[in-house]
Amino acid sequence: MRDWAQCASGVCGNNACEPAPSCTADPDFGVSCTVGLGACMGTGVLVCAADGVSLICDAVEGTPSAETCNGIDDDCDGVVDEGAACANVDNAFGTCTGGACAYTCNDGFADCNANQADGCETDIFFDGQNCGGCGVVCPIAGTVAGNFLDFVCIEGNCVCFSSGDCPTGQECTNASITSPGVCL
Repeated sequence: MRDWAQCASGVCGNNACEPAPSCTADPDFGVSCTVGLGACMGTGVLVCAADGVSLICDAVEGTPSAETCNGIDDDCDGVVDEGAACANVDNAFGTCTGGACAYTCNDGFADCNANQADGCETDIFFDGQNCGGCGVVCPIAGTVAGNFLDFVCIEGNCVCFSSGDCPTGQECTNASITSPGVCL
């Protein structure tokens, strides 16, 4: 009877120790493989381990970095863009969505020049050239006495004394001889 412990480095069969099969005979030898997640993922192939029998992946895993809003799992934890901050811009709040920062303007402001870098640069509550929205121009309202108003946009509405003082399609509401109304 043979001592099976003597066959530790081989395959025991037919009451004899036989050499272990080479890892190169394994059908998975040379098959592509990966290690790691996200930006840390490394690609390689299955090669022989130190024991000459089993296979290991020869890929090298990358190093994690801080998560940024770019659609990549930079910190290599299996979740893309979690907690990624967007740059601060004027009068807006940014959120990372789909690998890009999307900005929502604060109340009373709009991005009239379509440039995210400078945020929501236009005050649409008091700008007579962008009253209530980009490009909404308030005509300069004249009082009954013929004086012109110093202000033409209040809280996003053009001021008026008559419907002729309003942008096309709007009517003057709540105006009196001494107090301007607003265009709606």
